[in-house]
Amino acid sequence: MKKIFLFAQLIILIFYFTSCNVLKYPGNNQHQGNNGSNGQSQNPPPQQPQINEVPHAVAYDLKNATLSASPMYGEKIIYSTSEIKRSTGTFGSNTTFSGSKMDLQYFFTAPNEKTPAKKPFVLLIHGGGFIAGGYKSSMQPAMLFAQRGYAAASIDYRLGWNTGGSNPGSCKGDTISMYKAVYRATQDARAALRYFVANADQFGIDTSQIFIWGSSAGNITASAVTFMTQQDFDAKIPGVENSLGSLNTASNNLRNDFHIKALLTVTGFGMVSKSYINSQNAVPVFFMVRANDPVLPYGHEQAFKCKNYFYLYGASEMKNVVKSYNMPYTLYTESGSGHKVGYSNDFVVSSMCNFIKSLWAGDYRFLEYSDYTNKLNSKVAE
Repeated sequence: MKKIFLFAQLIILIFYFTSCNVLKYPGNNQHQGNNGSNGQSQNPPPQQPQINEVPHAVAYDLKNATLSASPMYGEKIIYSTSEIKRSTGTFGSNTTFSGSKMDLQYFFTAPNEKTPAKKPFVLLIHGGGFIAGGYKSSMQPAMLFAQRGYAAASIDYRLGWNTGGSNPGSCKGDTISMYKAVYRATQDARAALRYFVANADQFGIDTSQIFIWGSSAGNITASAVTFMTQQDFDAKIPGVENSLGSLNTASNNLRNDFHIKALLTVTGFGMVSKSYINSQNAVPVFFMVRANDPVLPYGHEQAFKCKNYFYLYGASEMKNVVKSYNMPYTLYTESGSGHKVGYSNDFVVSSMCNFIKSLWAGDYRFLEYSDYTNKLNSKVAE
């Protein structure tokens, strides 16, 4: 009888410790949710990070030995201006802020050299406060990319919003109208990407290597193209899909998809919400900004420093979000006041090309510069 009693106690103890172990150490599928919340979490293992989504970073592998080893695509100019081709065309059309119809034009450039047949592609989106500029505004940086071996295109997007009849910096504009300007620009940029992907054979574009570039208002647009969804815009502008059309089907009738490898930005940075970046869409980001920018904040402030405009998160805030998903970033912060950075176009493009080449080489880093001086060089944990 005593033996039976001892055996029963042993069974109970085994069951108890087994149950405790299951509760204390859930399997990976239980504590690694898609949103980084770790599923969860009665008591996750201490080595499991809460914010660094390493599994996503490992899955997002940018390494490409062929492109990394190529003498092209880096900081050095390979082709003269006479050795790159140029063309213009139309990728779509839509109704502008003023109600007129606008044909959306592009400037395309790439090396005349036919090898390789498919080249990495950069789409460039100009600045101008959503009231000025056009595809010609970004032709020079587009050609600098082409001189380094890339295919590149600078595009139009629809301009205009209710600025109160004056410069946007006068703070007399309507914030919802500005949101709608961002929406129209994002529609047009997405239409341009669909166009170039659909015609990749004609343009000699490697659709697996697409990068998006934006300056000032263009980087707000490029960020929205990369990270924002229809639902994000609907939450900010109720009824916008009904009034202005879908984010993903406007401005042309193409319905193909695209995937952006990295975001390249210059002349400030601005995103309305940190939550737009998540584990499903996080990509490496290049920032180049001024520390005291009166238009787009370095930290968290309203656009143009106007109390009646929407808040934006600048580069110093968003680089931490990119880092939290274990995505590489480079941040150049230029000292002094002003919106436009003082770096030359050639330095901007060559620095971006170095960033891209480092991704292909698998040399993933968090890099920060103050003016031209490196202040942070930390390897991303894989």
